[in-house]
Amino acid sequence: MDNRIIKLLFTLLVLTTTTANADFCSRTKRLVAGFEYYFKKPCNEITKQDLLKIKSLDLPNTRSYKVGDFDGFSNVKTMLLSSTGVTSLPPGVFRGLTALEALYMFEHGSMESLPDGLFKGLSALKTLRIVRHGKRIHLREKLFQGLSTLESLTIKDSDLEFIEDNAFVELKNLKELHLDGSWIRSISEGAFSGLKSLEILNLARNKITELPEQVFHKLFSLQELLIGANKILALSPELFEDLISLKRLDLGANKIEKLPEDVFKNLSQLKYLWLENNKISYPSNKVFQSLTSLERLDLSGNKIGVLERGTFLKNRKLDILDLNSNYLSENPAGLLEDIRDHSIRTQILRLVSNGFSKQTIKEIRQANDERRVPIIEIALHEDTP
Repeated sequence: MDNRIIKLLFTLLVLTTTTANADFCSRTKRLVAGFEYYFKKPCNEITKQDLLKIKSLDLPNTRSYKVGDFDGFSNVKTMLLSSTGVTSLPPGVFRGLTALEALYMFEHGSMESLPDGLFKGLSALKTLRIVRHGKRIHLREKLFQGLSTLESLTIKDSDLEFIEDNAFVELKNLKELHLDGSWIRSISEGAFSGLKSLEILNLARNKITELPEQVFHKLFSLQELLIGANKILALSPELFEDLISLKRLDLGANKIEKLPEDVFKNLSQLKYLWLENNKISYPSNKVFQSLTSLERLDLSGNKIGVLERGTFLKNRKLDILDLNSNYLSENPAGLLEDIRDHSIRTQILRLVSNGFSKQTIKEIRQANDERRVPIIEIALHEDTP
């Protein structure tokens, strides 16, 4: 080979390497220092090949990162960004992480906001978890631009307050959305628009008082809906009508006083329903009739004084019926008849702390003994006066 060509190729190689090294040395100082320690060499000797060896990142505590900090880390699959001192992350800061599948962001108490386009370039991301973000996060459409591959999003123990229309519309493949413990007070009717693949929605432990009638519109794939430990006062009759695949529904620890007769009308696949610790006093004998797949129903800690005959007649797959801590001693006649004639078909019936007299307890046990197929377990306080 001609000496001039060899010399030219060598010069090009040196220039390319020098440019790459100089670029790495100009990145955020704490990041550079961390990789100098990791590779046991100065930043001007860290090559592109070195960066390609990194499969996961656990980033050092620093106040900010800048665009270009993660260029060249194209084989990283998982990244943990955990720091109480981070104050800013500019849009596009993660652009070099083209293979990143999981991003975990914890303890960002000093960061003012998450900017539009922050996650741009994360074309392979499947899991995003943001926990204990101290400042308010404005959930809006542009925040999640470019995350069409995302399957699981968690924003937990943060400050959200309000979810606006189309907040997650970019997330076409999202299967799990966890927003529990994040001070949500209000949800727009179109907040979950476009989430046709969603299977799990967790809104527990917030401050929600009202759910718009169409807020779960077209969530046909949803299998688990958790709204417990909020301040919900009432349920619209049409609220759950599109949730035809739902299997688990948690409405416990709210302030619900009344269940509309048709509120569960399309939930024929539902297996588990939690309504404990509300203020329900008189459930209609029609409200549970469409729940033909129901296996567990928890109505404990309410104010139920009367059960209409046949309230659970259609729930033939019911294994556990929990009526603990209600007021059924006020009128036990319907309950006794339903036990006696198999209108209650559950395997386990919990009736603790209902104020039953010893005579009523005796009658309940006698009614069960008269059944062709007795209830396997009936929980009662034997020491009731």
